[in-house]
This record gives sequence, C-alpha cells and structure tokens, in this order.
Amino acid sequence: MQFSKAIQGFIFYLNGANYSSVTIQYYEGNLRRIQKALGDPPVETITADQLREFLAGIPHSNATKQVYWKIIRSFYKWASVEIGIPDASANIPAPVAVSKAIIPFSQQDIQALLKSTKSKRNRAMIMFLLDSGVRVSEMCRLTILDVDLTTGMVKINPFQTGKKSRPRVVYLGSTARRYLWQYISSRPDTEYANAPLFATHTGKPLNRCAVRDILRRLASTANVPNVHPHRFRHTFAIQYLRNGGDVFTLQRLLGHSSLHMVRHYLNLSDTDTQASHSSAISARKMPRLSPK
Repeated sequence: MQFSKAIQGFIFYLNGANYSSVTIQYYEGNLRRIQKALGDPPVETITADQLREFLAGIPHSNATKQVYWKIIRSFYKWASVEIGIPDASANIPAPVAVSKAIIPFSQQDIQALLKSTKSKRNRAMIMFLLDSGVRVSEMCRLTILDVDLTTGMVKINPFQTGKKSRPRVVYLGSTARRYLWQYISSRPDTEYANAPLFATHTGKPLNRCAVRDILRRLASTANVPNVHPHRFRHTFAIQYLRNGGDVFTLQRLLGHSSLHMVRHYLNLSDTDTQASHSSAISARKMPRLSPK
C-alpha cells in the first residue's frame, strides 16, 4: 500500500475517533510533508533509517522535530494494527526538546495590549484569556450560555475525545466581566442559544488561528514582543501561585491531568519570590552603628 493511501486511511480513523478538525488537518499536513520528502513509497518499505534521516533534516528546533516524531508514532501505532506492518518508528528515540523560558506578561504589557485596540471583542478576549487561564481552543468552543456574567463562572466543555481538555469551571474577575458584557451587549446575535462567545464579524466562532492573528496584530501595534494565546495561560498560572493559590486547585483550573506542568509553574513562582526577597534585602538600608 502506498504511503499516501495509508495516510488517507489514518485520517479516516482520526475522523471516526472524533478528533477535532484542527488536529486532523495538522496531522494530515505534516504526514503529507513526510510523504513528499520520501517520494510516496509503499508504506511497508519505509525504514527506520529513512524516518531518522527525515527528522534530522527538519530545519527547525527539536521541539518541532518532537511534534513530527509524535505524529509518526501515532501513525505507526495505527498502521501496525490496521495494516499489519512492522512499526518502523519503534526504535527511534524522541528528539529532546529544550524547554523555552516561560516569561509571563507584565502589567505594563497587558495595559499596552488593551490600549492598542478599540475593539470591544478584542479587549474582552484579552481579559478573558488572562483571567480564566483556558486554552485558546477551549475558549473558541464556548457559547454565550457557558458564561454567567453575574458570578463570573465559566463552564469549560471538553472536546469529544477528552484527551486534552477536561470539563471544569473557571472564573472571571470584575474587569473581565465588564469588558465581556460590553462586547456581548453590542452584538445582534446573542438571542441565539448557540451563539459563540467570541465571534467573527459574520457571527461564526473564532478559531485559534484567527485569535493568534488578532493577538499578533495587537502586539505589533502595542510593541509588546512574544504575544501568543498560551502566554496568557502561563501568566494566569504564575500570578495565581504568586498570590498564594495552591497547586491542586491550579491543576483543576488549568485542566491538567497531572501535576507535572503545575510543578514547573511552582518552581518559576518560587524562583521569582526568592529573587524579589533577595532584591528587597539588598536594597534595605543597614542602620548606622554609633561608635562606642
């Protein structure tokens, strides 16, 4: 069976397993790049050496190579069962990705982003991401009925697979609720039960690519570097811990299945607290001692 035909079967499987359309497009796009690089050979003839050579030739960081590795592993896990071919990826170690430094937004960054837009939607979206700590894909799935503007409670519903997003409740502060109310009140479509919380000008739900593009434009106007949706999530987590929140509640609010990532945020928060303490100590004036 040609590699291209096997990819088609894998995509059928992902659709049947209720993966999101964005994930399916992402998997297919990357598998097609591998197919193009290898020349579309019979899938059973692809060797581990060919896959290693492909991964080594990716002109990007190890984080990108790790993404390709995960997709290759998922494909062969399916193909070994469905097609009955040997798993050519079994002995290929995962590329080690170097973790990027997590730098939260400063208060000045947030103010600059808010001032850079006159759009009620974009202002509400910035504060929603900052206050809730949700993933951008979770935000894009929300409807107006998922939010209680009186209490600030937001119901997060997982995607069908439930592999990443988990059902939970998060909360918005008063400023985020005010901006969100101003935005929703200005829209003509809010009488519909399934109206998206954040919509395009034609009333369709925003997707994560659109949100990323909006934030990129705002960042350029505000002159704030490295603005992307997930950085709001990082900022929420670190600020929560700085303000005395506990890791178990944070794990639940973020929808993580384990404490692994939460511990990373805790380490960053502890380092930040230690640095602030050291700075305060060094800046403290020592009292003069009167000579005896």
